Amino acid sequence: MKKLFFLCLLTASIFNCRAQIVHSAEHIILPLPKGAQKLTAQQVNTLTSLTNSQAISKFKLAPPYNFRFDNIVINIYNIGRNEASNNLTRKKASRDEGFSFLKRRGNNSYHSVIKDIYNKRALIVNYTYGGHVYCFVDIQNSDKTFTLPLKLSYPEADSVKAAGLLDDILNNAQFTQ
Repeated sequence: MKKLFFLCLLTASIFNCRAQIVHSAEHIILPLPKGAQKLTAQQVNTLTSLTNSQAISKFKLAPPYNFRFDNIVINIYNIGRNEASNNLTRKKASRDEGFSFLKRRGNNSYHSVIKDIYNKRALIVNYTYGGHVYCFVDIQNSDKTFTLPLKLSYPEADSVKAAGLLDDILNNAQFTQ
């Protein structure tokens, strides 16, 4: 009995260290790192002063789920179920064309890629502007029926931490259907 209790306690401790917040919405479970804070509407409205960037506007922070992990802001949108949101190849081409203005203005930081991660695919689009990195991610289930869009924004100085966070999100996101 003591072994069973110890095993349960150890398992609970491991999960608690791994992720303090688990964002779950219809059809997906998305573990977020320990220390991530869910932002209230008031916190979202004051976020421009917290990130010290005029490039982040209230309009861009309209998604229903907003979190902050240190200086990294995580915006999670609702799951897309229609054909347009689930066609990552077409979405990539559209974003490549839409963000081509950056290159015309001398900003060569734009990058996009579609990755296969276990039983998921992800479109990752990022660019740097005004000292901040903006990373748009669409995580898709293996059946290509659900796509979860999210955005990470952070100061360039936090790029290594943000890359680790993104890898963690991509590797641990679980679609329930």
